[in-house]
This record gives sequence, structure tokens and C-alpha cells, in this order.
Amino acid sequence: MLRTIGRGSLSEALRAVLWIARFVCLLLVALMGVLAATAIFAYATGGASMPGVLIEVLSPAHLVLPGILIAAGGFFVAYFIVDRLTRIFATLAAGDPFVHENAEHLRAIWVAMVAFELARYAVAAGMALLRQIVLETGDAASAGEIKADVWLVEPVIWFAILVIAVLAEVFREGARLRDEQKLTI
Repeated sequence: MLRTIGRGSLSEALRAVLWIARFVCLLLVALMGVLAATAIFAYATGGASMPGVLIEVLSPAHLVLPGILIAAGGFFVAYFIVDRLTRIFATLAAGDPFVHENAEHLRAIWVAMVAFELARYAVAAGMALLRQIVLETGDAASAGEIKADVWLVEPVIWFAILVIAVLAEVFREGARLRDEQKLTI
């Protein structure tokens, strides 16, 4: 029978996978940082070329930069979530899931997800405002390139946030009951 908690369990294997995912997320955050810096440079210099970098790909920078920043934020939030999950799975692999730290990790995960979703909406509002300004200046072709589709509400993400919030409270209650049981003789 497959064990899910403790040494040699599925939890331990998933923890190893999460370590790899954490590393990949860090690499992607770094890549997005380089792309953002390149786009800012392209915008600041009016599209001047940098050795070894295709500025044309990042042009026009005011259209590309919000997407790069959303992706960088998304990868950073993914790193944060994977890091917290790695810590949770460490306690599962140790055979001790109902500790107060796991409830806090789950709480931090749902708060980070809410913050990212709200930031995504703010960027979309900024892009919609930029589109309106460009339309008012009469450049309809450029306005057509401005996408504000990150504005969409993702019900699956909000459902996941609610589920994780409930699980955080379940773990908090489990830790409380475990502490109570330790006090009884």
C-alpha cells in the first residue's frame, strides 16, 4: 500500500519535486527581470540597440512591459507558494502534519494569491487607461495593440483561494486539537 505521510512516502517524493519547481521559478523570475530591464532600457533610449539583444522584440516597450511585469510577479508568487508548500510537505514527510506552521503557510499562500489577483486587476486597469489615452490622441492602430485581457476574473483561482483559506483553518484547528491532546493524560 502506498504511504502518503512519513518517511519513504509520497509526501517525501512530492517534496523533492517541489524543490525542483522552486529552482525553476527562481530562474524564471530572473529571466523576467532581465527582460523587464531590457524593455525599460528600450523605452528609455527610444529603441536603441544593445549588443546581443533584439530590442525590436520588446518594442513598443510600453505595450510589452506590463505583460513582463505580470509574468515576473506570477513567477515570484509561484516561487513563494512552492516554497511554502515545500515546508508543508517537509512536515508531512516527517509524519507530523498538524502543526501551527502549516496553518500559517496555507494562510500565506491564499493571501499571496489574493494580492497577485488584485495586482493583476490594477495592471489591467492601467492598460485600459493607457488604451483610452492612446485612442484620445487619435492613434487607433496603437490602441488596438494594447491588450487589457488580464482584467478577466478567474473563478477557478478565486475558488482555489477559498479552498486554501478553509484548509488553513482546518490545519489551525487540527494543530489546536493536537496541542489539547498532548495536555491530556
